[in-house]
Amino acid sequence: MQTFKVCALLALFFVLVSARGSKRRDGPVTITDSERRNIEDFLLAKLKQNCRQEDDRACRMIKMSIVMNHLYLNTRLDLGDRVKVTENW
Repeated sequence: MQTFKVCALLALFFVLVSARGSKRRDGPVTITDSERRNIEDFLLAKLKQNCRQEDDRACRMIKMSIVMNHLYLNTRLDLGDRVKVTENW
């Protein structure tokens, strides 16, 4: 049941993020891998700095990014005894 709650919250998070980022752009936006890594490193360092200053929101965002990275790297997700999600290409 706990896993179902986590998955439901993650699904809600994805819906909110996709709805928020659905603004129309004039052309395609391309970001290289090195630029993406630099942005991620900068944002994570900023979150860690805020977390050290006892900002609970920043600490929760760090934990969420760790969970999202873990889910991204795994090809199988167990949602309980009966439901298992696997990668299907």
